[in-house]
Amino acid sequence: MITKNNIAKEIGEKVKKLKVCQKGIYKARKLENNLAYKQKIESYIEKRYNNFTNNTKKMINSILQRHKALVIINSIAYENYMITDPKEIKQTKYNPKNEEAWANWKKVYKSKEVISSSWYEELEKQITIKELEETIKEALTKKATGPQTILNKMIKRTNKKARSKILEIMNICLMLQTIPKN
Repeated sequence: MITKNNIAKEIGEKVKKLKVCQKGIYKARKLENNLAYKQKIESYIEKRYNNFTNNTKKMINSILQRHKALVIINSIAYENYMITDPKEIKQTKYNPKNEEAWANWKKVYKSKEVISSSWYEELEKQITIKELEETIKEALTKKATGPQTILNKMIKRTNKKARSKILEIMNICLMLQTIPKN
């Protein structure tokens, strides 16, 4: 016989089962999200490493936050008239016979006398043990590793002999202008 008590018990049991299912689904979703997040991080680490080893220009541009900006030309102004039609603008090309326009650009591309070649001499010097020690000392310990999975904490715990080998490798990389893949 169906009574209010039986119905209430049955509903209570179904609610408990649904809550268990809900918890299971929540845990599964959380695991999937964590996995997707870790995979995304791994892909970014791999992309950064590949840029570092294979495309240094792209890596440097990324570090310096240099991003190519799109140039949009809405009009070209001449002395007596202006072009505003997008099709005409697209067809217009630089005319080297236009000395007035080129004279302005010559100033921009002229070598700067205030730039001294001595500024770049530091870049060609080898890394010193003191510089390496300072860098290791300043390295943060709670950061993600790169593809080689070497923690900053591990590097901080190296002895003098290991650090001198690290320094030797770094200076060879500078001299050869390359970074080993493994």
